[in-house]
Amino acid sequence: MNRSFIFVISLLLTSLGWSQQALSLTDAVSEGLQNNRAMVNANYDIQIARERQWETIASGLPQISASAAYNKDLEQRTSIVPGAYFGGSPGEYFPFNLALNKVLMHPHA
Repeated sequence: MNRSFIFVISLLLTSLGWSQQALSLTDAVSEGLQNNRAMVNANYDIQIARERQWETIASGLPQISASAAYNKDLEQRTSIVPGAYFGGSPGEYFPFNLALNKVLMHPHA
């Protein structure tokens, strides 16, 4: 009996050491606001709205783009066309060069 009594008392005393910490009213309110799902979602919505605001501002700012190209061929390719196409004599040929640049996709146009 003495052993069981000591065992029960020791269990009760050890459980007292693991009790919850006391919270003040302000701590409880701040803890509730931090863990409230509606408040967390509202904060996410505010962040999304700020990002959309910056997107709108950025669309009104000047757009800058840069490009660079390197071509190892220093000479432009030359094609020869019969002179008869342009009103020349039948044995005469005209050399010409042609370069085309085309923007395939321009999302703001």
